[in-house]
Amino acid sequence: MITRMEKLTFLIYHKAYESFLEQIRELGVVHIVEKQRGEPDAGLQQAFLKRSQYKSMLQKMDALAEKQHDAPIYNKEKEPEALVKEYDALQNHIMELQQQIPAIGKEIVQMEVWGEFDWARLKQLEQAGWLIRFYSCQEKDFRDEWVDHVVVVRRESGHIYFVSVSHELMDFGLEPLRLPSSSLSQLQQKLAKAQEELTETQDVLKQFCQKYYNTLAEASARLQSDIDLMQVRLSSEALAEGAVVLLEGWV
Repeated sequence: MITRMEKLTFLIYHKAYESFLEQIRELGVVHIVEKQRGEPDAGLQQAFLKRSQYKSMLQKMDALAEKQHDAPIYNKEKEPEALVKEYDALQNHIMELQQQIPAIGKEIVQMEVWGEFDWARLKQLEQAGWLIRFYSCQEKDFRDEWVDHVVVVRRESGHIYFVSVSHELMDFGLEPLRLPSSSLSQLQQKLAKAQEELTETQDVLKQFCQKYYNTLAEASARLQSDIDLMQVRLSSEALAEGAVVLLEGWV
């Protein structure tokens, strides 16, 4: 149904202008004709950026909370800016863990070939004058004369993995492998801890979104109201050498 609208023109005494705008905003029934004069000032530009940030964050929170928003409309425990910081911190931590887990997994695959051993023991041997190096090569490239100088650890998928233990550095024409500085068991424990921490942090983020979605939504609505007010100020026109302000709107 189309409802007829009435156009209103306001002439407001300049000292009463701010209180007039507040009253109009509270009534919420007047649509101001926007006649923006010049570029938005820094305050308005900052408000636009913040509004965009809130909208993007609300979309992500809504998906994470699975539309379960049982919290009060406005939770006074935390201000909107504090919510943004906490949300970003949780998201960043989750991203870090998601990057760490596959990296640890690759190190585990590296160490599974060699099995469980103690790096501290190897360092003690090196301090005693033994040089210990880890190598791998294709079976066809492995030479019989190396057998007296190395310990073959595994033969797998056409490759031989072996360790050289000697008082002098042996030249096999191969580059020694660079292995992780942690043992296999330590890496497995590290992976389990990271996976557990990821699950816990994701649960915390989900609870955060459920608890504070409505709070941020209310803050976003208030910010939009502030933006509307700032745009109205830009739409007004000073007359009579600034004594009165002209404003047009529709009801």
